[in-house]
Amino acid sequence: ASSRPLLVFGLPGNPVSALVCFSLTVAPALRRMCGRPHPLPRRVPVVSASPLRLDPERPEYHRATLHVTKSGLVATSTGRQISSRLLSCAGASALLELPRGSTTLPSGARLSALLAPSLSGASVHTADPRDELSSQVDPLETGPQPLEASWPTYSPRSPAVL
Repeated sequence: ASSRPLLVFGLPGNPVSALVCFSLTVAPALRRMCGRPHPLPRRVPVVSASPLRLDPERPEYHRATLHVTKSGLVATSTGRQISSRLLSCAGASALLELPRGSTTLPSGARLSALLAPSLSGASVHTADPRDELSSQVDPLETGPQPLEASWPTYSPRSPAVL
């Protein structure tokens, strides 16, 4: 008999919920078990392109696409966020971290987002000469970034194309 532990991951039954939960919990656990130094999704600062209604019962990971502008990354919602709506993952490259609340965040609200190319199969490329990595970067392997430290680093001349 082996004394090695057996890990079992349970995921929700709705397809989008399962994909988001996999991206946030299972994928980082698997990366850690493979010895990756930064298994967590990379966190980046964004500005919302439109108002976002908060959920009064719980925090939410809102699927979005990211676009580079002169002032930084702008997040655009992929539409209705119900857990059975697979279309909300099409083109999604990030999960906006929305707090629990009974209000609506205004357009232009500063938020943090987790890069999640696994939601749509997108890859992330960087043209930033300060990047020590190759031109193709897996943001899930580059480690979490503090919101305050990374906000001023985005410019049209060094975009992350998502």
